[in-house]
Amino acid sequence: MGEENRNHPEEQGDQGKEFEAVDVEDGTGISLSLGDVSGPVRLVTSDKCELDLEKRVSVTSLDEEFGKVDVMHLKSRRPISLDASVREKVLFILCRRRHLAQFFCRDVLYREKKKRKVADDELFMDLILVACFAEFGHELRDTFNGWPSIEKFFLLFQVVWMVWRTVAFILNLFPLEQDFAQKSIMLGVMIGLISIGLSAHTSFSSTIPWTSWSSFAVTCFSGLVVFALGSQSKKIGTKNPIYNTVMLTGLASIVFSIPYIISAVVNSAEVARAMFWTSFGIQIAYSISVPLTLREFLHKRRRSAVTPAINIEAFSEKFGLITLITLGESFISLLFESALVASPERAGVIVAVGILGLGITYSLMTIYFDIDNKILPGEKHAIRYAAKKGLLWSLVHLFYHACLILGATGLGEALQASAESITKVEKSAREVIEASIRAEEGGGTTVFDAKWRWLLCAGYGAAILFSTLLSMCHQKGPYSVTKYYRLGARTVIVIASLLTSVPLSTSLSPLSVVGIVFAVICTICAVEFFLIQGDRLHLWGCIDYEELREKHPPGLDEISSVSSAETGGGDSLIASLHYSGHAVNGELPKTQ
Repeated sequence: MGEENRNHPEEQGDQGKEFEAVDVEDGTGISLSLGDVSGPVRLVTSDKCELDLEKRVSVTSLDEEFGKVDVMHLKSRRPISLDASVREKVLFILCRRRHLAQFFCRDVLYREKKKRKVADDELFMDLILVACFAEFGHELRDTFNGWPSIEKFFLLFQVVWMVWRTVAFILNLFPLEQDFAQKSIMLGVMIGLISIGLSAHTSFSSTIPWTSWSSFAVTCFSGLVVFALGSQSKKIGTKNPIYNTVMLTGLASIVFSIPYIISAVVNSAEVARAMFWTSFGIQIAYSISVPLTLREFLHKRRRSAVTPAINIEAFSEKFGLITLITLGESFISLLFESALVASPERAGVIVAVGILGLGITYSLMTIYFDIDNKILPGEKHAIRYAAKKGLLWSLVHLFYHACLILGATGLGEALQASAESITKVEKSAREVIEASIRAEEGGGTTVFDAKWRWLLCAGYGAAILFSTLLSMCHQKGPYSVTKYYRLGARTVIVIASLLTSVPLSTSLSPLSVVGIVFAVICTICAVEFFLIQGDRLHLWGCIDYEELREKHPPGLDEISSVSSAETGGGDSLIASLHYSGHAVNGELPKTQ
Protein backbone atom coordinates (compact mmCIF):
# COMPACT_ATOMS: atom_id res chain seq x y z
CA MET A 1 0.00 0.00 0.00
CA GLY A 2 1.29 3.41 -0.97
CA GLU A 3 3.95 1.91 -3.17
CA GLU A 4 4.43 2.87 -6.78
CA ASN A 5 2.17 1.25 -9.30
CA ARG A 6 4.29 -1.52 -10.77
CA ASN A 7 1.93 -2.25 -13.64
CA HIS A 8 3.25 0.62 -15.71
CA PRO A 9 7.06 0.74 -15.77
CA GLU A 10 8.50 4.15 -16.43
CA GLU A 11 9.70 5.39 -19.79
CA GLN A 12 9.79 2.09 -21.69
CA GLY A 13 9.71 2.75 -25.42
CA ASP A 14 10.44 6.50 -25.19
CA GLN A 15 12.63 8.12 -27.81
CA GLY A 16 14.64 10.66 -25.78
CA LYS A 17 16.06 13.93 -27.09
CA GLU A 18 17.47 17.02 -25.39
CA PHE A 19 16.50 20.70 -25.22
CA GLU A 20 18.79 23.34 -26.65
CA ALA A 21 16.75 26.55 -26.83
CA VAL A 22 13.27 27.93 -26.56
CA ASP A 23 11.54 30.67 -28.52
CA VAL A 24 9.45 32.56 -25.96
CA GLU A 25 6.17 34.30 -26.84
CA ASP A 26 6.63 34.10 -30.56
CA GLY A 27 2.90 34.15 -31.17
CA THR A 28 2.75 30.53 -32.19
CA GLY A 29 3.00 28.81 -28.84
CA ILE A 30 5.88 26.49 -28.00
CA SER A 31 8.80 26.19 -30.40
CA LEU A 32 11.77 23.98 -29.52
CA SER A 33 15.17 23.23 -30.95
CA LEU A 34 16.48 19.88 -29.78
CA GLY A 35 20.04 19.50 -28.63
CA ASP A 36 22.18 19.43 -25.48
CA VAL A 37 21.56 21.62 -22.45
CA SER A 38 22.94 21.49 -18.96
CA GLY A 39 19.75 21.37 -16.90
CA PRO A 40 16.04 21.97 -16.58
CA VAL A 41 14.35 24.52 -18.84
CA ARG A 42 11.48 26.94 -18.21
CA LEU A 43 9.03 27.59 -21.04
CA VAL A 44 6.52 30.41 -21.33
CA THR A 45 3.84 29.85 -23.96
CA SER A 46 2.00 32.52 -25.91
CA ASP A 47 -0.90 32.29 -23.45
CA LYS A 48 1.40 32.93 -20.43
CA CYS A 49 1.46 29.26 -19.40
CA GLU A 50 4.72 28.63 -17.56
CA LEU A 51 6.18 25.14 -17.81
CA ASP A 52 9.11 23.76 -15.82
CA LEU A 53 10.62 21.04 -17.99
CA GLU A 54 13.19 18.36 -17.29
CA LYS A 55 16.22 18.31 -19.56
CA ARG A 56 15.01 15.10 -21.23
CA VAL A 57 11.93 15.08 -23.43
CA SER A 58 10.14 12.07 -24.87
CA VAL A 59 9.09 13.11 -28.33
CA THR A 60 7.06 9.96 -28.88
CA SER A 61 5.68 7.47 -26.41
CA LEU A 62 5.12 4.04 -27.94
CA ASP A 63 2.33 1.96 -26.45
CA GLU A 64 0.45 -0.67 -28.40
CA GLU A 65 -2.52 -0.40 -26.08
CA PHE A 66 -3.02 3.33 -25.78
CA GLY A 67 -1.45 4.68 -28.96
CA LYS A 68 1.10 7.43 -29.58
CA VAL A 69 1.29 11.03 -28.44
CA ASP A 70 3.99 13.71 -28.19
CA VAL A 71 5.24 13.93 -24.60
CA MET A 72 7.36 16.43 -22.67
CA HIS A 73 8.26 15.97 -19.02
CA LEU A 74 7.43 18.52 -16.37
CA LYS A 75 9.89 19.18 -13.59
CA SER A 76 8.79 17.31 -10.47
CA ARG A 77 8.01 19.48 -7.46
CA ARG A 78 10.56 19.17 -4.69
CA PRO A 79 9.65 18.90 -0.98
CA ILE A 80 9.71 22.07 1.07
CA SER A 81 13.11 23.19 2.29
CA LEU A 82 13.98 22.77 5.95
CA ASP A 83 15.13 26.40 5.87
CA ALA A 84 11.64 27.65 4.97
CA SER A 85 9.77 29.92 7.35
CA VAL A 86 7.41 28.61 10.01
CA ARG A 87 4.43 30.01 8.10
CA GLU A 88 5.46 28.20 4.91
CA LYS A 89 5.91 24.93 6.79
CA VAL A 90 2.51 25.20 8.48
CA LEU A 91 0.81 25.95 5.16
CA PHE A 92 2.68 23.02 3.61
CA ILE A 93 1.24 20.72 6.29
CA LEU A 94 -2.30 22.09 6.12
CA CYS A 95 -2.88 22.70 2.42
CA ARG A 96 -0.42 22.66 -0.46
CA ARG A 97 -1.23 24.32 -3.73
CA ARG A 98 -2.43 21.80 -6.31
CA HIS A 99 -1.26 21.74 -9.90
CA LEU A 100 -2.23 19.68 -12.94
CA ALA A 101 -0.34 16.42 -13.10
CA GLN A 102 -0.66 16.35 -16.89
CA PHE A 103 -2.14 18.58 -19.56
CA PHE A 104 -2.01 19.38 -23.26
CA CYS A 105 -0.61 22.70 -24.42
CA ARG A 106 -0.67 23.32 -28.18
CA ASP A 107 -1.38 19.64 -28.84
CA VAL A 108 1.71 18.52 -26.92
CA LEU A 109 1.35 16.53 -23.72
CA TYR A 110 3.17 17.69 -20.61
CA ARG A 111 3.42 15.34 -17.65
CA GLU A 112 5.59 14.67 -14.64
CA LYS A 113 8.35 12.17 -15.26
CA LYS A 114 7.91 10.35 -11.94
CA LYS A 115 5.78 7.23 -11.71
CA ARG A 116 2.23 7.40 -10.47
CA LYS A 117 1.60 6.20 -6.93
CA VAL A 118 -1.46 4.63 -5.38
CA ALA A 119 -2.34 6.46 -2.17
CA ASP A 120 -3.49 4.72 0.97
CA ASP A 121 -6.54 7.00 0.94
CA GLU A 122 -7.63 5.53 -2.40
CA LEU A 123 -7.30 1.99 -1.12
CA PHE A 124 -9.20 2.84 2.05
CA MET A 125 -12.01 4.39 0.04
CA ASP A 126 -12.28 1.15 -1.91
CA LEU A 127 -13.18 -0.55 1.37
CA ILE A 128 -16.11 1.87 1.68
CA LEU A 129 -17.26 0.84 -1.79
CA VAL A 130 -17.09 -2.82 -0.77
CA ALA A 131 -19.24 -2.10 2.27
CA CYS A 132 -21.80 -0.05 0.32
CA PHE A 133 -22.18 -2.60 -2.48
CA ALA A 134 -22.48 -5.44 0.03
CA GLU A 135 -25.21 -3.54 1.87
CA PHE A 136 -27.12 -2.86 -1.36
CA GLY A 137 -26.99 -6.54 -2.27
CA HIS A 138 -28.09 -7.60 1.23
CA GLU A 139 -31.00 -5.16 1.12
CA LEU A 140 -32.02 -6.52 -2.27
CA ARG A 141 -32.02 -10.13 -1.03
CA ASP A 142 -34.06 -9.23 2.06
CA THR A 143 -36.80 -7.24 0.33
CA PHE A 144 -36.76 -8.44 -3.28
CA ASN A 145 -40.19 -8.18 -4.87
CA GLY A 146 -39.41 -7.62 -8.53
CA TRP A 147 -38.80 -4.34 -10.36
CA PRO A 148 -39.39 -1.93 -7.41
CA SER A 149 -36.51 -3.56 -5.52
CA ILE A 150 -34.23 -3.50 -8.58
CA GLU A 151 -35.10 0.16 -9.15
CA LYS A 152 -34.27 1.02 -5.54
CA PHE A 153 -30.96 -0.82 -5.77
CA PHE A 154 -29.93 0.88 -9.01
CA LEU A 155 -30.82 4.39 -7.82
CA LEU A 156 -28.66 3.96 -4.72
CA PHE A 157 -25.87 2.25 -6.65
CA GLN A 158 -25.60 4.96 -9.30
CA VAL A 159 -25.14 7.67 -6.66
CA VAL A 160 -22.17 5.86 -5.14
CA TRP A 161 -20.74 4.96 -8.56
CA MET A 162 -20.97 8.53 -9.90
CA VAL A 163 -19.30 9.96 -6.81
CA TRP A 164 -16.57 7.33 -7.13
CA ARG A 165 -15.93 8.42 -10.71
CA THR A 166 -15.67 12.06 -9.67
CA VAL A 167 -13.19 11.25 -6.89
CA ALA A 168 -11.16 9.04 -9.24
CA PHE A 169 -11.05 11.95 -11.67
CA ILE A 170 -9.82 14.35 -8.97
CA LEU A 171 -7.05 12.02 -7.85
CA ASN A 172 -6.03 11.39 -11.46
CA LEU A 173 -5.95 15.01 -12.56
CA PHE A 174 -4.15 16.52 -9.58
CA PRO A 175 -1.12 15.02 -7.82
CA LEU A 176 -1.72 13.39 -4.48
CA GLU A 177 -0.56 15.54 -1.58
CA GLN A 178 -0.43 14.04 1.90
CA ASP A 179 -1.72 17.12 3.71
CA PHE A 180 -4.68 17.89 5.94
CA ALA A 181 -6.70 19.18 3.00
CA GLN A 182 -6.51 15.86 1.15
CA LYS A 183 -7.27 13.87 4.29
CA SER A 184 -10.28 16.07 5.08
CA ILE A 185 -11.65 15.82 1.55
CA MET A 186 -11.35 12.04 1.45
CA LEU A 187 -12.93 11.73 4.90
CA GLY A 188 -15.83 13.96 3.88
CA VAL A 189 -16.52 11.90 0.77
CA MET A 190 -16.31 8.61 2.67
CA ILE A 191 -18.71 9.89 5.35
CA GLY A 192 -21.25 10.66 2.64
CA LEU A 193 -20.82 7.27 0.96
CA ILE A 194 -21.07 5.23 4.15
CA SER A 195 -24.16 7.22 5.14
CA ILE A 196 -25.85 6.17 1.90
CA GLY A 197 -24.98 2.55 2.57
CA LEU A 198 -26.15 2.60 6.19
CA SER A 199 -29.48 4.22 5.28
CA ALA A 200 -30.22 1.86 2.38
CA HIS A 201 -32.83 -0.11 4.36
CA THR A 202 -34.92 3.01 5.05
CA SER A 203 -34.42 4.75 1.71
CA PHE A 204 -37.43 5.95 -0.30
CA SER A 205 -39.71 5.63 2.72
CA SER A 206 -41.76 8.09 4.75
CA THR A 207 -39.22 8.18 7.57
CA ILE A 208 -36.37 10.68 7.87
CA PRO A 209 -34.81 10.85 4.35
CA TRP A 210 -31.22 10.12 5.35
CA THR A 211 -30.41 8.70 1.92
CA SER A 212 -31.54 11.85 0.11
CA TRP A 213 -29.61 14.13 2.45
CA SER A 214 -26.49 11.95 2.20
CA SER A 215 -26.70 11.81 -1.61
CA PHE A 216 -27.04 15.58 -1.78
CA ALA A 217 -24.17 16.18 0.62
CA VAL A 218 -21.63 13.86 -1.01
CA THR A 219 -22.49 14.89 -4.60
CA CYS A 220 -22.44 18.61 -3.81
CA PHE A 221 -19.27 18.30 -1.72
CA SER A 222 -17.37 16.48 -4.48
CA GLY A 223 -18.50 19.14 -6.95
CA LEU A 224 -17.30 21.95 -4.69
CA VAL A 225 -13.90 20.28 -4.40
CA VAL A 226 -13.51 19.99 -8.18
CA PHE A 227 -14.70 23.59 -8.64
CA ALA A 228 -12.17 24.87 -6.08
CA LEU A 229 -9.30 22.90 -7.63
CA GLY A 230 -10.11 24.24 -11.07
CA SER A 231 -10.36 27.84 -9.89
CA GLN A 232 -6.90 27.84 -8.25
CA SER A 233 -5.03 26.11 -11.09
CA LYS A 234 -2.57 28.52 -12.69
CA LYS A 235 -1.96 26.25 -15.67
CA ILE A 236 -5.52 26.62 -16.97
CA GLY A 237 -5.21 30.37 -16.58
CA THR A 238 -8.90 31.37 -16.38
CA LYS A 239 -11.66 31.26 -13.77
CA ASN A 240 -14.44 31.43 -16.33
CA PRO A 241 -16.24 28.04 -16.10
CA ILE A 242 -17.04 28.18 -19.81
CA TYR A 243 -13.34 27.96 -20.64
CA ASN A 244 -12.16 26.19 -17.46
CA THR A 245 -13.34 22.61 -17.94
CA VAL A 246 -12.37 21.56 -14.41
CA MET A 247 -14.52 24.28 -12.85
CA LEU A 248 -17.35 23.41 -15.23
CA THR A 249 -17.28 19.78 -14.13
CA GLY A 250 -17.44 20.81 -10.48
CA LEU A 251 -20.29 23.21 -11.16
CA ALA A 252 -22.17 20.45 -12.99
CA SER A 253 -21.83 18.11 -9.98
CA ILE A 254 -23.40 20.78 -7.79
CA VAL A 255 -26.32 21.01 -10.21
CA PHE A 256 -26.66 17.20 -10.17
CA SER A 257 -27.21 17.35 -6.39
CA ILE A 258 -30.25 19.67 -6.57
CA PRO A 259 -32.83 16.88 -7.20
CA TYR A 260 -31.54 15.06 -4.11
CA ILE A 261 -32.25 17.99 -1.81
CA ILE A 262 -35.70 18.37 -3.37
CA SER A 263 -36.47 14.74 -2.54
CA ALA A 264 -35.22 15.30 1.02
CA VAL A 265 -37.41 18.36 1.57
CA VAL A 266 -40.56 16.86 0.06
CA ASN A 267 -39.97 13.53 1.86
CA SER A 268 -42.19 11.38 -0.35
CA ALA A 269 -41.27 7.94 -1.67
CA GLU A 270 -42.66 8.66 -5.13
CA VAL A 271 -41.01 12.08 -5.34
CA ALA A 272 -37.70 10.64 -4.08
CA ARG A 273 -37.58 8.00 -6.79
CA ALA A 274 -38.51 10.57 -9.43
CA MET A 275 -35.81 13.00 -8.24
CA PHE A 276 -33.14 10.29 -8.15
CA TRP A 277 -34.05 9.33 -11.72
CA THR A 278 -33.96 13.03 -12.68
CA SER A 279 -30.45 13.49 -11.31
CA PHE A 280 -29.29 10.31 -13.02
CA GLY A 281 -30.78 11.37 -16.35
CA ILE A 282 -29.18 14.81 -16.14
CA GLN A 283 -25.77 13.28 -15.43
CA ILE A 284 -26.02 10.88 -18.36
CA ALA A 285 -27.20 13.64 -20.71
CA TYR A 286 -24.38 15.91 -19.53
CA SER A 287 -21.73 13.20 -19.93
CA ILE A 288 -22.87 12.39 -23.46
CA SER A 289 -23.45 15.88 -24.87
CA VAL A 290 -21.59 18.62 -22.99
CA PRO A 291 -17.94 17.38 -23.15
CA LEU A 292 -18.06 16.76 -26.90
CA THR A 293 -19.84 20.05 -27.60
CA LEU A 294 -17.48 21.94 -25.31
CA ARG A 295 -14.46 20.42 -27.04
CA GLU A 296 -15.54 21.79 -30.41
CA PHE A 297 -16.43 25.15 -28.86
CA LEU A 298 -13.04 25.55 -27.19
CA HIS A 299 -11.25 24.39 -30.33
CA LYS A 300 -12.94 27.13 -32.35
CA ARG A 301 -12.48 29.88 -29.78
CA ARG A 302 -8.96 28.83 -28.75
CA ARG A 303 -9.38 30.91 -25.59
CA SER A 304 -6.83 28.79 -23.75
CA ALA A 305 -4.24 26.47 -25.23
CA VAL A 306 -4.12 24.39 -22.04
CA THR A 307 -6.42 21.37 -21.79
CA PRO A 308 -6.41 19.13 -18.69
CA ALA A 309 -5.38 15.56 -19.45
CA ILE A 310 -6.25 12.27 -17.81
CA ASN A 311 -3.72 9.51 -17.31
CA ILE A 312 -5.31 6.70 -19.29
CA GLU A 313 -3.43 3.84 -17.70
CA ALA A 314 -4.20 4.96 -14.15
CA PHE A 315 -7.84 5.71 -14.93
CA SER A 316 -8.49 2.44 -16.77
CA GLU A 317 -6.81 0.64 -13.89
CA LYS A 318 -9.30 2.26 -11.51
CA PHE A 319 -12.14 0.87 -13.62
CA GLY A 320 -10.52 -2.53 -13.43
CA LEU A 321 -10.26 -2.25 -9.66
CA ILE A 322 -13.93 -1.39 -9.15
CA THR A 323 -14.78 -4.27 -11.50
CA LEU A 324 -12.92 -6.61 -9.15
CA ILE A 325 -14.85 -5.13 -6.23
CA THR A 326 -18.21 -5.79 -7.88
CA LEU A 327 -17.12 -9.29 -8.87
CA GLY A 328 -16.23 -9.88 -5.24
CA GLU A 329 -19.85 -9.26 -4.26
CA SER A 330 -20.58 -12.79 -5.49
CA PHE A 331 -18.36 -14.19 -2.74
CA ILE A 332 -19.82 -11.87 -0.11
CA SER A 333 -23.29 -13.03 -1.11
CA LEU A 334 -22.29 -16.69 -0.93
CA LEU A 335 -20.53 -16.37 2.41
CA PHE A 336 -23.31 -14.36 4.02
CA GLU A 337 -26.11 -16.66 2.90
CA SER A 338 -24.14 -19.79 3.80
CA ALA A 339 -23.79 -18.51 7.37
CA LEU A 340 -27.59 -18.23 7.66
CA VAL A 341 -28.31 -21.82 6.61
CA ALA A 342 -25.15 -23.63 7.69
CA SER A 343 -25.51 -27.07 9.24
CA PRO A 344 -23.52 -30.32 8.94
CA GLU A 345 -26.07 -31.98 6.68
CA ARG A 346 -26.12 -28.99 4.32
CA ALA A 347 -22.36 -28.58 3.97
CA GLY A 348 -22.16 -30.56 0.73
CA VAL A 349 -24.70 -28.55 -1.22
CA ILE A 350 -23.30 -25.27 0.15
CA VAL A 351 -19.82 -26.21 -1.06
CA ALA A 352 -21.22 -27.32 -4.43
CA VAL A 353 -22.99 -24.01 -5.05
CA GLY A 354 -19.91 -22.14 -3.82
CA ILE A 355 -17.62 -23.93 -6.27
CA LEU A 356 -19.99 -23.23 -9.16
CA GLY A 357 -20.21 -19.59 -8.08
CA LEU A 358 -16.43 -19.35 -8.00
CA GLY A 359 -16.25 -20.72 -11.54
CA ILE A 360 -18.84 -18.19 -12.74
CA THR A 361 -17.07 -15.24 -11.13
CA TYR A 362 -13.59 -16.24 -12.30
CA SER A 363 -14.87 -16.71 -15.85
CA LEU A 364 -16.46 -13.26 -15.79
CA MET A 365 -13.17 -11.81 -14.58
CA THR A 366 -11.29 -13.55 -17.38
CA ILE A 367 -13.77 -12.33 -19.98
CA TYR A 368 -13.39 -8.72 -18.80
CA PHE A 369 -9.61 -8.52 -18.37
CA ASP A 370 -8.17 -11.16 -20.71
CA ILE A 371 -10.68 -11.10 -23.57
CA ASP A 372 -12.80 -7.96 -23.89
CA ASN A 373 -10.16 -5.48 -22.70
CA LYS A 374 -7.11 -7.29 -24.06
CA ILE A 375 -5.61 -4.99 -26.70
CA LEU A 376 -3.64 -6.75 -29.44
CA PRO A 377 -0.94 -5.06 -31.55
CA GLY A 378 -2.53 -2.66 -34.01
CA GLU A 379 -5.59 -2.04 -31.84
CA LYS A 380 -6.38 1.06 -29.79
CA HIS A 381 -8.08 1.29 -26.43
CA ALA A 382 -11.45 3.05 -26.55
CA ILE A 383 -10.34 6.05 -24.51
CA ARG A 384 -7.35 6.53 -26.82
CA TYR A 385 -9.24 5.73 -30.01
CA ALA A 386 -11.95 8.42 -30.11
CA ALA A 387 -13.77 10.69 -27.68
CA LYS A 388 -17.22 9.22 -28.29
CA LYS A 389 -15.99 5.66 -27.86
CA GLY A 390 -14.18 6.65 -24.66
CA LEU A 391 -17.33 8.22 -23.24
CA LEU A 392 -19.37 5.14 -24.08
CA TRP A 393 -16.74 2.81 -22.60
CA SER A 394 -16.81 4.79 -19.37
CA LEU A 395 -20.59 4.92 -18.97
CA VAL A 396 -21.23 1.28 -19.90
CA HIS A 397 -19.26 0.28 -16.80
CA LEU A 398 -22.03 1.69 -14.62
CA PHE A 399 -24.59 -0.79 -15.97
CA TYR A 400 -22.02 -3.59 -16.19
CA HIS A 401 -21.16 -3.27 -12.51
CA ALA A 402 -24.82 -3.05 -11.49
CA CYS A 403 -25.61 -6.27 -13.37
CA LEU A 404 -22.73 -8.07 -11.66
CA ILE A 405 -24.20 -7.25 -8.25
CA LEU A 406 -27.69 -8.29 -9.37
CA GLY A 407 -26.36 -11.64 -10.55
CA ALA A 408 -24.44 -12.05 -7.28
CA THR A 409 -27.66 -11.44 -5.34
CA GLY A 410 -29.42 -14.18 -7.27
CA LEU A 411 -26.48 -16.50 -6.67
CA GLY A 412 -26.71 -15.99 -2.90
CA GLU A 413 -30.42 -16.71 -2.91
CA ALA A 414 -29.83 -19.87 -4.97
CA LEU A 415 -27.40 -21.09 -2.31
CA GLN A 416 -29.91 -20.44 0.45
CA ALA A 417 -32.72 -22.18 -1.43
CA SER A 418 -30.50 -25.17 -2.23
CA ALA A 419 -29.45 -25.54 1.40
CA GLU A 420 -32.97 -25.22 2.78
CA SER A 421 -34.13 -28.01 0.50
CA ILE A 422 -32.05 -30.44 2.58
CA THR A 423 -34.34 -31.72 5.32
CA LYS A 424 -32.36 -34.63 6.71
CA VAL A 425 -28.81 -35.77 7.23
CA GLU A 426 -27.21 -37.53 4.27
CA LYS A 427 -24.13 -39.73 4.18
CA SER A 428 -22.06 -38.02 1.52
CA ALA A 429 -21.78 -34.83 -0.48
CA ARG A 430 -23.07 -36.63 -3.56
CA GLU A 431 -26.14 -37.82 -1.69
CA VAL A 432 -26.69 -34.30 -0.35
CA ILE A 433 -26.75 -32.91 -3.88
CA GLU A 434 -29.08 -35.65 -5.07
CA ALA A 435 -31.37 -35.01 -2.09
CA SER A 436 -31.48 -31.33 -3.01
CA ILE A 437 -32.62 -32.19 -6.52
CA ARG A 438 -35.21 -34.69 -5.29
CA ALA A 439 -36.60 -32.25 -2.75
CA GLU A 440 -37.06 -29.58 -5.38
CA GLU A 441 -38.64 -31.93 -7.91
CA GLY A 442 -40.92 -33.31 -5.20
CA GLY A 443 -42.40 -29.92 -4.47
CA GLY A 444 -40.36 -28.97 -1.42
CA THR A 445 -41.04 -25.90 0.66
CA THR A 446 -38.05 -23.92 -0.61
CA VAL A 447 -39.03 -20.96 -2.76
CA PHE A 448 -36.77 -20.17 -5.72
CA ASP A 449 -39.42 -18.91 -8.10
CA ALA A 450 -39.22 -17.21 -11.48
CA LYS A 451 -38.18 -13.79 -10.18
CA TRP A 452 -35.09 -15.23 -8.48
CA ARG A 453 -34.23 -17.32 -11.53
CA TRP A 454 -34.50 -14.25 -13.72
CA LEU A 455 -32.36 -12.22 -11.30
CA LEU A 456 -29.61 -14.84 -11.36
CA CYS A 457 -29.64 -15.57 -15.09
CA ALA A 458 -30.47 -12.10 -16.41
CA GLY A 459 -28.03 -10.39 -14.04
CA TYR A 460 -25.01 -12.36 -15.22
CA GLY A 461 -26.30 -12.55 -18.80
CA ALA A 462 -26.72 -8.78 -19.07
CA ALA A 463 -23.25 -8.33 -17.55
CA ILE A 464 -21.76 -10.42 -20.36
CA LEU A 465 -23.67 -8.40 -22.97
CA PHE A 466 -22.41 -5.12 -21.50
CA SER A 467 -18.89 -6.56 -21.46
CA THR A 468 -19.37 -7.31 -25.16
CA LEU A 469 -20.25 -3.66 -25.72
CA LEU A 470 -17.07 -2.66 -23.89
CA SER A 471 -15.05 -4.79 -26.29
CA MET A 472 -16.78 -3.22 -29.29
CA CYS A 473 -15.69 0.24 -28.13
CA HIS A 474 -12.02 -0.59 -28.75
CA GLN A 475 -10.63 -0.10 -32.25
CA LYS A 476 -10.26 -3.42 -34.03
CA GLY A 477 -6.77 -4.18 -35.30
CA PRO A 478 -5.65 -6.16 -38.35
CA TYR A 479 -4.60 -9.14 -36.20
CA SER A 480 -7.97 -9.48 -34.41
CA VAL A 481 -9.22 -12.05 -36.89
CA THR A 482 -11.87 -13.69 -34.70
CA LYS A 483 -13.16 -10.64 -32.79
CA TYR A 484 -16.47 -10.02 -34.55
CA TYR A 485 -17.18 -13.74 -34.89
CA ARG A 486 -16.56 -14.26 -31.17
CA LEU A 487 -18.68 -11.36 -30.03
CA GLY A 488 -21.51 -12.17 -32.42
CA ALA A 489 -21.67 -15.81 -31.37
CA ARG A 490 -21.48 -14.83 -27.70
CA THR A 491 -24.41 -12.44 -28.02
CA VAL A 492 -26.58 -15.05 -29.73
CA ILE A 493 -25.70 -17.72 -27.14
CA VAL A 494 -26.43 -15.47 -24.15
CA ILE A 495 -29.75 -14.20 -25.49
CA ALA A 496 -30.85 -17.69 -26.51
CA SER A 497 -29.89 -19.04 -23.09
CA LEU A 498 -31.89 -16.35 -21.32
CA LEU A 499 -34.98 -16.97 -23.44
CA THR A 500 -34.88 -20.73 -22.96
CA SER A 501 -33.17 -21.60 -19.68
CA VAL A 502 -35.40 -19.63 -17.30
CA PRO A 503 -38.78 -20.79 -18.68
CA LEU A 504 -37.57 -24.39 -18.99
CA SER A 505 -35.92 -24.50 -15.55
CA THR A 506 -39.07 -24.19 -13.45
CA SER A 507 -38.89 -27.88 -12.56
CA LEU A 508 -35.16 -27.80 -11.80
CA SER A 509 -33.53 -27.27 -8.43
CA PRO A 510 -31.65 -24.04 -7.63
CA LEU A 511 -28.42 -26.02 -7.79
CA SER A 512 -29.26 -27.13 -11.33
CA VAL A 513 -29.97 -23.54 -12.39
CA VAL A 514 -26.61 -22.42 -11.04
CA GLY A 515 -25.01 -25.32 -12.91
CA ILE A 516 -26.57 -24.18 -16.18
CA VAL A 517 -25.30 -20.63 -15.69
CA PHE A 518 -21.86 -22.02 -14.86
CA ALA A 519 -21.79 -24.19 -17.98
CA VAL A 520 -22.78 -21.37 -20.34
CA ILE A 521 -20.40 -18.73 -18.95
CA CYS A 522 -17.41 -21.05 -18.54
CA THR A 523 -17.84 -22.42 -22.07
CA ILE A 524 -17.92 -18.90 -23.52
CA CYS A 525 -14.84 -17.98 -21.49
CA ALA A 526 -12.81 -21.06 -22.45
CA VAL A 527 -13.57 -20.90 -26.18
CA GLU A 528 -12.99 -17.16 -26.52
CA PHE A 529 -9.80 -17.26 -24.46
CA PHE A 530 -8.38 -19.83 -26.88
CA LEU A 531 -9.49 -17.80 -29.90
CA ILE A 532 -8.02 -14.50 -28.71
CA GLN A 533 -4.74 -16.21 -27.86
CA GLY A 534 -4.81 -17.67 -31.36
CA ASP A 535 -5.16 -14.13 -32.74
CA ARG A 536 -2.29 -13.00 -30.59
CA LEU A 537 0.04 -15.83 -31.67
CA HIS A 538 -0.98 -15.72 -35.37
CA LEU A 539 -2.31 -19.26 -35.16
CA TRP A 540 -4.75 -19.34 -38.06
CA GLY A 541 -3.34 -20.87 -41.23
CA CYS A 542 -5.93 -19.25 -43.50
CA ILE A 543 -4.48 -15.80 -42.82
CA ASP A 544 -1.47 -14.46 -44.73
CA TYR A 545 0.36 -12.99 -41.73
CA GLU A 546 3.44 -12.01 -43.74
CA GLU A 547 1.32 -9.73 -45.90
CA LEU A 548 -0.39 -8.35 -42.80
CA ARG A 549 2.96 -7.54 -41.18
CA GLU A 550 4.07 -5.66 -44.28
CA LYS A 551 0.88 -3.58 -44.38
CA HIS A 552 0.50 -3.19 -40.61
CA PRO A 553 3.84 -3.52 -38.77
CA PRO A 554 3.10 -4.30 -35.13
CA GLY A 555 5.89 -1.95 -34.02
CA LEU A 556 6.75 -3.77 -30.80
CA ASP A 557 7.29 -7.44 -30.11
CA GLU A 558 4.10 -9.23 -31.07
CA ILE A 559 4.14 -11.54 -28.08
CA SER A 560 5.08 -9.14 -25.30
CA SER A 561 3.32 -5.94 -26.39
CA VAL A 562 -0.19 -7.03 -25.61
CA SER A 563 -1.17 -4.80 -22.72
CA SER A 564 0.01 -1.69 -20.94
CA ALA A 565 1.15 -3.83 -18.04
CA GLU A 566 3.61 -5.53 -20.39
CA THR A 567 4.65 -2.56 -22.51
CA GLY A 568 4.73 -0.03 -19.70
CA GLY A 569 2.95 2.75 -21.54
CA GLY A 570 3.25 5.21 -18.70
CA ASP A 571 3.15 8.27 -20.94
CA SER A 572 -0.02 7.67 -22.93
CA LEU A 573 -2.80 10.01 -21.87
CA ILE A 574 -6.00 11.38 -23.27
CA ALA A 575 -6.61 15.08 -23.48
CA SER A 576 -9.73 16.23 -21.82
CA LEU A 577 -12.00 15.99 -18.92
CA HIS A 578 -14.03 12.80 -18.61
CA TYR A 579 -12.83 11.65 -22.03
CA SER A 580 -14.18 14.69 -23.85
CA GLY A 581 -11.12 14.67 -26.06
CA HIS A 582 -8.82 17.45 -27.18
CA ALA A 583 -9.26 16.40 -30.77
CA VAL A 584 -11.31 17.48 -33.69
CA ASN A 585 -14.05 15.16 -34.96
CA GLY A 586 -13.45 12.61 -32.24
CA GLU A 587 -9.76 11.90 -32.98
CA LEU A 588 -7.03 12.64 -30.48
CA PRO A 589 -3.89 14.63 -31.31
CA LYS A 590 -1.59 13.05 -33.86
CA THR A 591 2.11 12.60 -33.33
CA GLN A 592 3.91 15.66 -34.60
